[in-house]
Amino acid sequence: MINGISFKNFNITPAPSFKASENVTCPIQPIECSLQGTEAIANYNMALINKKNNIFDIPQVEKINFSNDINTIKGEKIYNSNGELIQIIDENDSLIKKFIPTNNGYKYEIINKKSNEKIFSQTLNKEDNKKHILAVKYENGYEYGTWYDNEIPERKFKLQNFKNGSNKAIEYDFKTKEYNYMDYDAEKIQSNDIIYDENKKIKNYDVRTLNNDTEHKTHYNIHNRQVYSKEDSFIQNCSDIALKYPLHDKDLTPLPKPNYETNINNIDGIKTYYSNGDLETITTPSGIKYSIPLDKNEQLKLKDGNKTIFMDKDGYIRIEEQIGNSKKTTAYKNEECLGISYAQEGLKKSLYFNQGKPTLYQELNNGECTSQIIFDQNRNAIKKTT
Repeated sequence: MINGISFKNFNITPAPSFKASENVTCPIQPIECSLQGTEAIANYNMALINKKNNIFDIPQVEKINFSNDINTIKGEKIYNSNGELIQIIDENDSLIKKFIPTNNGYKYEIINKKSNEKIFSQTLNKEDNKKHILAVKYENGYEYGTWYDNEIPERKFKLQNFKNGSNKAIEYDFKTKEYNYMDYDAEKIQSNDIIYDENKKIKNYDVRTLNNDTEHKTHYNIHNRQVYSKEDSFIQNCSDIALKYPLHDKDLTPLPKPNYETNINNIDGIKTYYSNGDLETITTPSGIKYSIPLDKNEQLKLKDGNKTIFMDKDGYIRIEEQIGNSKKTTAYKNEECLGISYAQEGLKKSLYFNQGKPTLYQELNNGECTSQIIFDQNRNAIKKTT
């Protein structure tokens, strides 16, 4: 399976942009089917996909080798007011190169100065005496990436996102020599997940389609000549009040949208500066602390008592409130509430909205989705999965 790629709309369940949903695994029951005909159709369709998109063409992205001695990295070194290195920036007429040290490694970016678009990124995470590197190239609407494990290529991928929410991706595993192809058609509301063996022949093929009020899932195992299928019908005219409890859960009452001054030129208080002279923080007389990022495209951060607020220039606001060992989060885009979550000791429940109406409720236990409810435009629960 592809790990580490964020598919914005790759879930057949309506998934908001508030980092909505993890997939729920449901048991599937075998049905009798003519595998010969199914296999022929599947291979025919995949042959068309392969020919049209040349999906197996995945270039390997070469990583950049950096010295362990950070002093040898070229560029202006920028420190915060505590003397900690924040960034190394190397800039010329056409490119901006940023090296950002992290606790477990670094982040590196190359940005086209004229278009302000990222053309390359690389991250290093050190864990359990291993070096995990991801190098990504951005080109003509595609993302090409390669994972390295202790300098050795482990996997590589190609990802394409479309404006209508559709996307396509394929990953190659250097160890198993298998390909994992995934796509999502936002107009047909259909997704495909295909595993190819080292000879580029279909090994497993999963199809999920939403048709009227039924979600149809089919799994094909070509090598073992097995077919499994399951249909999940939506709840019709549901009157079960228990399914509506998330809408009345006090934990999921949205935090009010804050009204803070965001023009830093209008804010008075104690100020600190980065070593390059840019403003770093402002602490107001009332104790509100503003943290200003070096990159003005990143989010402005405010700390006000037990609340932390993140805001960006596009109107996105996220409020986090910490009370003891619990944390409530509410997200807004301009005036619209996108979602609310409440987390406590490994348990998390979330409610998501679209244009002011609830669309999805989820419960997670240590990151695993244990239950979800889908709502229609009239706030009626139309589907529950556990």
